[in-house]
Amino acid sequence: MKSLIVLLPLMILVSCNPSTKESSISSSQATGGTGGGGNSNPPPTMEPRLTKVMSYNQYNMTLSKLTGINSSRASTLFEEIKGSLPADTNIDAMTSFNLVSKTRLADFYCGLYVNDYLAKTSFTNATNMKNHLLSTFLDYDVVSPNPIFDSLVTEVDNVLANNDGQNGKLIPSMSLSANDMNKNLSIMACVTILASTHITMIE
Repeated sequence: MKSLIVLLPLMILVSCNPSTKESSISSSQATGGTGGGGNSNPPPTMEPRLTKVMSYNQYNMTLSKLTGINSSRASTLFEEIKGSLPADTNIDAMTSFNLVSKTRLADFYCGLYVNDYLAKTSFTNATNMKNHLLSTFLDYDVVSPNPIFDSLVTEVDNVLANNDGQNGKLIPSMSLSANDMNKNLSIMACVTILASTHITMIE
């Protein structure tokens, strides 16, 4: 229950973010992509891409593959919540309960992943952690980042800075040590990425 309460503001943050991937695609199509600035003709009409959501089995296997965590370690939680995860790829059937359950599953994998990672490599700073998570889980180039990730990168920056995006804190400082705070925020940043549309949506 404690972890779920901590994750509530993060779930709101994730749910409020539209698919930056698709908005970028739409923008590129509307402008005809790069170049061709002297062409006054309108760009050709593009067929909309069919976008689907991962089913519960697809999502569980994806989280396992990306984190390197064997799915058997999540079997108890998965069996508990799979009834509230999407049963198929129909995006129109998505509900808020699906989002909560996806976030819980991502949190489980991220908890194991970040704990294992920090056991081998000490936390240095938020930028290094952000770049590590993004480049590990996404096709993210640290040197020349793709603009389709801009919105997600901003969210991850906010999470690692313990900023809820509305001048509040995701986690009250209370008596947490710096190490525990960095670890918890790193887990939440991991969840922000793995529960984002860049991971959960398929074409």
